[in-house]
Amino acid sequence: MGQSPRRWRLVAAAITALLAGFVLSACASDAMHTPLIPPPPADPKETSSATARLPNNYRELLAAYILSHNRYVIRDARITPPYEKSRGLFRGGTTPAVCIAIYRDNPLGILVRDNRVLTWEDGQLREVELGMDSCTDLSPFIELKRSLPTN
Repeated sequence: MGQSPRRWRLVAAAITALLAGFVLSACASDAMHTPLIPPPPADPKETSSATARLPNNYRELLAAYILSHNRYVIRDARITPPYEKSRGLFRGGTTPAVCIAIYRDNPLGILVRDNRVLTWEDGQLREVELGMDSCTDLSPFIELKRSLPTN
């Protein structure tokens, strides 16, 4: 009988630690997406080169992709102009890319921002899984907003 209260205290402490971890992880801010040193503005030649390599309806294709690969309620969305992104050390070269900032509610109802980097490679739309792009020079993503259900 002497160990029962001690066991309950340990269980309560473990539950409290788990809940605290969950709450703190849900409070993730936009700090990790905000660069310490802002990148230089996009070069118009680079933007026009990247745009030329994308399909004419790339914004509609991106909106459809985001809607089909999203499980959250989107509050707002913004998009960068197309830019050239390196394909990496082994593949070499560049590919056109677009960064989309999605503003959504997290499970606690706090508005958060997710940056999604999408590229167009070999005629396929692909998402960069570990996109570390800063998502600057954003403008409203009207094509995606138009497709969102109204509340």
